[in-house]
Amino acid sequence: MSEYTIETTTVQAQPVLSQRFEVAPDQVGSKFAEVLPAVFGYAASGAATIAGQPFARYHNTGPTLDVEAGIPVAAAAEGKGDIVASELPGGTVATTVHTGPYDGLHEAHAALQQWAKDNDRTPTGAPWEVYVTDPGSEPDPTKWETRVYLPL
Repeated sequence: MSEYTIETTTVQAQPVLSQRFEVAPDQVGSKFAEVLPAVFGYAASGAATIAGQPFARYHNTGPTLDVEAGIPVAAAAEGKGDIVASELPGGTVATTVHTGPYDGLHEAHAALQQWAKDNDRTPTGAPWEVYVTDPGSEPDPTKWETRVYLPL
């Protein structure tokens, strides 16, 4: 497992536009390739002002994943169809940065869970990832940065 520096911080609740879906773990990438352009397109049509990088929140893991993927927006906005207005929670979080391909992100999640256990902290909700690096702009996956959050 990679070494991760974990810190705690307080984040503000963040309005988002997103789609929530269930997907097999090996199909996450292709589902993101479908969902994120739809959410970006809807926001860019005038529905909302984009306020950051795309995210994915993992509400449940198992044989299938319950995932919410979307983008932060400047203010609460109306959803349309499968695209809904939602919110990333505010409060105390443990956070770390994963550098490298997305298939290694489970290590960052495991490191955050272990840190919480070792420090007698209780996760209070679903973790999420913010994709800092755009793979369209940086083709080398070893340089991709993803910030992972665990609400406490």
